[in-house]
Amino acid sequence: MDEFNNIIKKSELSHHINSKREIGSVESFCKTRDGFIWIATTVGLCKFNLSANELELYQPIPVSKDIVANQLNSLTEDKEGNFWAGTTIEGLIKFDPKNGKFFRYKNYPDDHNSLAFNGVLTVYTDRSGILWIGYWTGGISKWDKQKWKFPLYKISSKGDNVLDINNVNTIYEDKNRNLWVGTQRGLYKYDQDKYFSKFYKRNPNNTHSLSCDSVTYILGDSFNSSVLWVGTENGLNEFNTETEHFSHYFYSTKHTAGISENYIKCLLIDHKGLLWIGTRGGGLIKYDKKTGNFIRFLNDPNKEIIIGNNYVHCIYEDYAGNIWFGHDDHGLSKYDRKSGNFTNYNTENFFAARTFYENKNKKMWIGTYQDGIYLFDQLKNDIISHFTIENGLRDNQINTLLEDSLGNLWIASFSGLTRYSPINGFKYYSVSEGIASVPGIVGRNLYRGISGNIYYCGKEGFNAFNPNEIIDDSTPPHVLIKKVSLFNRTEEKIEYDGFISELKELSLSYNQNDLSFQYVGLHYGEPLKNQYKYILEGFDKNWNDAGNLRTATYTNLDPGTYIFRVKASNRDGIWNVKGASIKIIINPPIWATTWAYLLYIILTISLIYFLWKLNVRRIRTKHEYEMSKFEAEKLHEVDELKSRFFANISHEFRTPLTLILGPAKDVIESTKELKTKQDVGLIKGNAIRLLGLVNQLLDLSKLEAG
Repeated sequence: MDEFNNIIKKSELSHHINSKREIGSVESFCKTRDGFIWIATTVGLCKFNLSANELELYQPIPVSKDIVANQLNSLTEDKEGNFWAGTTIEGLIKFDPKNGKFFRYKNYPDDHNSLAFNGVLTVYTDRSGILWIGYWTGGISKWDKQKWKFPLYKISSKGDNVLDINNVNTIYEDKNRNLWVGTQRGLYKYDQDKYFSKFYKRNPNNTHSLSCDSVTYILGDSFNSSVLWVGTENGLNEFNTETEHFSHYFYSTKHTAGISENYIKCLLIDHKGLLWIGTRGGGLIKYDKKTGNFIRFLNDPNKEIIIGNNYVHCIYEDYAGNIWFGHDDHGLSKYDRKSGNFTNYNTENFFAARTFYENKNKKMWIGTYQDGIYLFDQLKNDIISHFTIENGLRDNQINTLLEDSLGNLWIASFSGLTRYSPINGFKYYSVSEGIASVPGIVGRNLYRGISGNIYYCGKEGFNAFNPNEIIDDSTPPHVLIKKVSLFNRTEEKIEYDGFISELKELSLSYNQNDLSFQYVGLHYGEPLKNQYKYILEGFDKNWNDAGNLRTATYTNLDPGTYIFRVKASNRDGIWNVKGASIKIIINPPIWATTWAYLLYIILTISLIYFLWKLNVRRIRTKHEYEMSKFEAEKLHEVDELKSRFFANISHEFRTPLTLILGPAKDVIESTKELKTKQDVGLIKGNAIRLLGLVNQLLDLSKLEAG
């Protein structure tokens, strides 16, 4: 048996080690990234330095003298280095080791976002940073810090209808960090340091009260810090925050020098201290606070003043001191204070401009009611960019927009809140991330205060957030292939060993070529917002965008080797580009294997060789036959030539010989000399022999020819 070098030692942790009391029963451990061991005990939280053998004890403050709330039973560390501990009856404890502070979270029956129960059994932080809480009585809760980026504040006073009060139309932050909140039920003062609200509403018995409960716009006077201008559905209010008295300005047919309409839509204090008032039906008003004079600008084509329906939605002062205002009809006009002339942009592009914002490059962002957002160069009278649903916007009905210190454009529309980055494009935020829904009566529902925070108004209250702290969730999903099955053949299972997510390769038969892949991105923030892309290498040329679908299907795949790859992004579009993959080998049938094709090749080559040899033999035999025939013909010709030659020669020889024999015979018969007879007889005998030889040759040539 092998020896084990690891040795378990018993540690005596008590008041002898840097502590004034016993640490109680140890319930849970947690080792941190810096090497310390944190211990949840029945008397508090301990930090143990293993190398120095030192122990520190931290104890939450008990909720009462009778209840000991320091009994911790579970422990986990989050990404920020905070510790979360569960208690048996007193909810959840958070400990911030940087400042040594404890925070307690409990169940509140009236708040559905609080803990489900106070009896916490266990806590756990997953790789995405989500805190999971298990209860003694059963069930779990999930707390996702990345989801709730936008804290929601609800305004209410005792005896008020919370649903009505929380319908916030407009908001303003003064120099003392007080928030002034306009609702449909009145005006609230909200002290951010003391978390205290004070309520102002209309009181028929008090002439210095608010003129109307439905507040539409709030504006601080930059020339008098104690004055707020409060627009309502029934008159304009000048509110002195020190005396808490309201002064009223109403429309009257008897006083034509006053305001021209009681329904106030928007307000602006320009760089000269003049108050500009936009109304619903009463056009544009300029108010000089020093003289008390109101100057009305109403729709008058003869004076080149175009204000559609005399309905002014928004007012803005640019860097040159010009006053821009959006209205119905063509929707966009500019007042040049130097010349006193109006410039009307008579184009359908700017129909019903709802909001303006001038960026650091002196270009104007213009939000419209139905046509999205324009980036407009007022010097060149030229549209630089145009954004609609077709190229990124959530909807084309824009209410308010502004820029943050990083150059991002924040857009409030009827669908919620949007951030536009010139680099990363559009990012949408909705009710699921804590954003209040848009109220029915919209004032200025997006506002940046002097603190740099942005405030978003809605039906449930208002959101307050620092735009620099709205950071995307940087943790991508962990991607798994959870199942490979035969498409439309659920009764037939694919055989493999182990878990499919652990397999690198899967070998299938030729008839298992209709496949369905199921995959998942493990990020539990908002899993329905996880996005997927997949590709089957060897079949697809490009990645397929699957949206939030988690199934890919391929049918009638040819035998071969494929690699299925899938990648996923979290709710903020952060992709796990490595993703997951599996090699799929679809084996060919036995008649289509490599060996089968090799055998086919060998048989084909053999057949070709056999046919070639057979053809060669046939050609050779034919050639031999033709050659023999040719030779026979040539021999026959030679024989005929020989016969003719011998016949000719024979004739040539026989004639002379015959001529010799005749005279020789005559000489022999006629001469009496013996000597002559002997000599002529010799000639005759030789001629007879020669003639016989010629006849034999002639007969032989006839025989060969025959």
